[in-house]
Amino acid sequence: MKRQCGFTLIETLVYLGLFALVMTGIVAAAYSMLELSGRTQARGTLTAEGNFLLGKINWGLSGASGVNPPASGSSGNTLTFTKAGSSLSFAFSGGNLTLQRGANPVATLNNSNVTVAVTPPATSIFSHTGSGVNPESVTASFTLSITTPNGASLSQDFSTTKYLRK
Repeated sequence: MKRQCGFTLIETLVYLGLFALVMTGIVAAAYSMLELSGRTQARGTLTAEGNFLLGKINWGLSGASGVNPPASGSSGNTLTFTKAGSSLSFAFSGGNLTLQRGANPVATLNNSNVTVAVTPPATSIFSHTGSGVNPESVTASFTLSITTPNGASLSQDFSTTKYLRK
């Protein structure tokens, strides 16, 4: 009586095909998870950066007086005002939002991976409204953009309105 040990060629090919199919599924799933992870991380960075910039603008405008520029009824990419006896100035230029306190050096507020832009159809970030009987307010609207690790671009719009007390 002869005993055969091993696999036939057909069995080997079937097992290799099944193994290749399973490995392809595993690699595709791993790639999708890594891509999703990078996109989620970029979206989180974008949201955190937008909230930080909005918070910094709201902080600056709390207790602010003498907003000019932009003059009431107009808009611009520079916002200058007085807070606690000191001059503060937010400015948008070259894809960055900056802050200058008095004569101190200009500080860039946004992360170097994030780009600040004007939210279309507007032509500037800051708008100043109200005077006299109308409540005075400053609105800041901007779009932040970031590139994910795989090269895709994500963007999100942010806006805040701060009413000024006199």
